[in-house]
Amino acid sequence: RVYGAITQLDKLTTWRSGLKKVEVESSGNRYVEHADWGVIPLKILERVPFSKFVTQIDDPSLGFGGTWTFNIEATPAGSRITITEKGFVPNPRARSQPSGGSTIPLPKK
Repeated sequence: RVYGAITQLDKLTTWRSGLKKVEVESSGNRYVEHADWGVIPLKILERVPFSKFVTQIDDPSLGFGGTWTFNIEATPAGSRITITEKGFVPNPRARSQPSGGSTIPLPKK
């Protein structure tokens, strides 16, 4: 269930606060998030069913970028998910700007 919640892109708006719309390209490997924090194009770098999902910002003109790696492992109580964000801001002047941040709650059972 956890892997499906993360990878069913057309359903992300049902559980991610601030996310208004997701447009998925026909290939299924690229999508655009429309959210309170802006419009962000992303691409899927890796899918390992039920255990790993990796996405990356897909627009170098944004002035920032990064990847998100979702690792899911079975536990006796259900699942453990580890999300690793590797972001970068190539322009040193932009690094000093404040960021609003965001919180993404996971779906409940």
